[in-house]
Order: sequence, then structure tokens, then C-alpha cells
Amino acid sequence: MIASLARAEGLLRERAGDRWRLCLAEARALAEGMRYLPWGDRARLADEYCWKRARAELNAREITAVVGRDLRRARRSRRITDYARTASAVMAAALALLEEEAPEGDPCARLLLRLAQGSAIRGQEQELLEALAPVKHYPGLAILFLILHPTDSAASFAARDAFWTALLGG
Repeated sequence: MIASLARAEGLLRERAGDRWRLCLAEARALAEGMRYLPWGDRARLADEYCWKRARAELNAREITAVVGRDLRRARRSRRITDYARTASAVMAAALALLEEEAPEGDPCARLLLRLAQGSAIRGQEQELLEALAPVKHYPGLAILFLILHPTDSAASFAARDAFWTALLGG
């Protein structure tokens, strides 16, 4: 437990800057909520966290830029990049605090681990599309994926469609 706390703290100091203490409290709360849950429910909690944070930190124009794939506007917005960096760092710290290995082949685990990396998501399109399978229910994770995968690819369009499906309750 102490090693995972030190790892989470170090990760947040590196990725969240001056906000690391606040982010550590958020990561601890997220990890505690995720503990003992299957990965599908963990993805739901991570989605709630990401969506709540997106609505608090981004305005409607910024969310529209991300979902509408206005890549130029999204890249210029410091708030969008700060949101993605912080949300993914909190997710990574929460997963570190859980001290668990993700089960091989679980799509929700694979998605959370990819989003927690916090850097541009790259990979084979088929692999990305498979990782996106759970997103159709999670608008917060879809937003984060769209920010971290800033290309007009099949995966980004699938994430955009998943965002609208999740938001509209489809």
C-alpha cells in the first residue's frame, strides 16, 4: 500500500504539477470506489469522474470542438489539454493505488489503461476500435479518448458516435 501511494504521488507530481495534492485526493476517492468492483463497473466510475470534470473544466464550445473534431481549436485550448492531462493522471494514480493487474483481454481494463497513459493514443486501428467497445455507454471516457486520439480516423469517429450515443441514452 505504501509503495502504491508513493508511486501514485510521484506520478501526480510529474503529470499534474501544482495540483498534485488535490489530484491525489481525487485518485484516492476514485480508487476506493473502484476497489472490489469488476472492470466494467470501474469503467463506469472513471466515466462519471471524467464527465463531471469535463463539465466543470470545459465550456460547451470546447466540448463541441473536441466532439466535432475541430482539431485546430482543440489543440489551441490549454483548458482542453489541461483537462486531459489531469483526468488521465488521476485515473493512472487510482489504478496504481489499486495495486492490481488488469485481466488479459478485458475491454474495459484495456480502455482504462490506455486512457490512463495520458499521451496521444496510437496503435493499429482495429486494436483501437476494440478498445473503444465499452465507450458507447461512457461520454466522459469518450471525450478523454477524443482528446488523446487527435486524428480523423475510424477510431476517433467511433468515439464521437459513442459519445453521442451515451449522451442521448441510445
